[in-house]
This record gives sequence, structure tokens and C-alpha cells, in this order.
Amino acid sequence: AASICFSLVVGMQTLRAWNGEVAKAALGVLRDAVLPALLNYGGYLVEDADGLLLTAFSNSRCALAWALECQDEAKRLEWPDELLSHALGEPVYIDDDLGPDSEDEDGTGQGGHVGHTSRLQIAGGGGGSSD
Repeated sequence: AASICFSLVVGMQTLRAWNGEVAKAALGVLRDAVLPALLNYGGYLVEDADGLLLTAFSNSRCALAWALECQDEAKRLEWPDELLSHALGEPVYIDDDLGPDSEDEDGTGQGGHVGHTSRLQIAGGGGGSSD
């Protein structure tokens, strides 16, 4: 069964109001990285508007594989410096329930570093469980 997947840049309207050129450049960086991967998974672009990429795949496995690749790739992208200076571009840390005697990977005690991608939401849905 076919599956629909979307990625959404959280806060895009806020970023556009703050600095439209920086927001446009950041979207360009994201698109250039994730759209070519659609072909690797047999997907195609349905809609591209205001930080939303709506995609379709022949099955949910392909949609999930593309979504995971997008998340991983976004962590390594060269985002515009101005974007990273905005609150929506700051690194995000997750609480991974470290105890007082535990150390995280970088020794900061802040939990695992997610990076700049936690504000890129990716979700999808399929038409059945026959994948």
C-alpha cells in the first residue's frame, strides 16, 4: 500500500518574519540534501511549500528509510551561520535520564546532543500493514 510522508520545518513562519533570506537559504540547504534521496527510495514529491515537503512512496518501509536518512543528513548539513544564531537554530539536548554519577558522551551532563534537526519533524502514514 502507498505511504505518504512529510517533513516540516518547525517555526518556518517565525524564521521568514525574522529574516526571509536566511529562511530561504536554509530551506535550499535542506531541499538540496533530502530531495535527491527520494529517487533512492522510489518516492516522489507531492508538495513543497513553506517548509513542508509532502512525499509519496510505494510502501511504508521506503517512506521510513527516507525519513531516517533525512534526519541523519540534516545533522551534518552546513546551515547558514545567521540561522544558527536564532533561537530556532540553537542546538537541542535531550534528557536521557542520566543519573548523578553518569556522564554523557561530551561530559556536559546535558544529555545527548540532538543537533539542529529536532526542529525538522518527519512523519508518515501508510495504507496497510502488508509491507
